[in-house]
Amino acid sequence: MIEIRVSATDGFFSGLTEIYTSWESLSEFMNRLRGFPRATLDTIEDTNGKVNGYSYLRLFFRCIDGAGHAAVEIEMEQNQKLAGPADIRARAKFGFSIEPVAVDSFVTQLQAMMHSKKGSALLLGREA
Repeated sequence: MIEIRVSATDGFFSGLTEIYTSWESLSEFMNRLRGFPRATLDTIEDTNGKVNGYSYLRLFFRCIDGAGHAAVEIEMEQNQKLAGPADIRARAKFGFSIEPVAVDSFVTQLQAMMHSKKGSALLLGREA
């Protein structure tokens, strides 16, 4: 089991969560993402954790038009412990456009993380 800290922003909204997964699950996600998008109706979804649980992350990659332009939708949640009996679940949901070359770079960075068992990966959005 590995802990991964995920932070994301679209320039207006942002979020941070810590998920627990396995190297095998990370490898499967990376392999599904490799070469995205392959077709104009291509989608890839990956989820970790449970909604209303300790933490949750959903990444949904999709084409947004017939020309192969793509976007990623990010939904994340983190349970925050507060002083007292109440907990707050911080939630964020937003998306941004991405370029295929940025996805390829992200996959390469994930592959390096898998090899070294440490590091970070950054998926850059497309400038509007």
